[in-house]
Amino acid sequence: SATAAQAHVPFLEREDFAHARPFTPELPHQSIAVYGWLESAKDVDYYTFEIRRETPFLAEVLVPVHELYREFRPGFALIGKGFPAPPPTHPVTPHEGFGALVFLDDPTKTRPSFHEPFGGKSYYRGPRLERMLEPGRYTLVYWDPADGVGDYVAVIGKKEIWRGKDILRALRVTPRIRRGEELHLDEARKARAEAKARGNGATSNAASGEDAR
Repeated sequence: SATAAQAHVPFLEREDFAHARPFTPELPHQSIAVYGWLESAKDVDYYTFEIRRETPFLAEVLVPVHELYREFRPGFALIGKGFPAPPPTHPVTPHEGFGALVFLDDPTKTRPSFHEPFGGKSYYRGPRLERMLEPGRYTLVYWDPADGVGDYVAVIGKKEIWRGKDILRALRVTPRIRRGEELHLDEARKARAEAKARGNGATSNAASGEDAR
């Protein structure tokens, strides 16, 4: 129980959090950790919620420390009414009157890492957002600007709340995390190999064209 009191309520992405099927936190201010998975180069995960009164809010992205994910640096954006227009490269176009606060990881900087005893793993720290949110509808989107594939953790919410069903969830989900069942390493290796093969194919085609000229 002492460990649980210091941790986020864990959730696993069982189905892709697509635009039509987003993850919706029951309590947006509750501190949760969603173990997500960007399954393709253009995958964008959606999280939607409503704030009913002014609320301190937190969002962060973590990446498991693993050789496969050394260069995997997903970012996120908070979409809300009155926010600035996102850059042209942003993967989501907000509705009229809405904008986005975008948080991307700088690939030229070394990422800090830490060990998380709750799940027994180490993580790279990515971008982090803390701010007061006004009442309204919001959407968080997570994606990789470099079109990478891999596992990440969306940390959402600021307040530690442990209801009975949250404790039961932690007791059910945490052993799976400790066994590594939330990771998609085989799929990530396959995606990396396919991307490398496509890159080599493009290089070979370019070389053949030069020879023909």
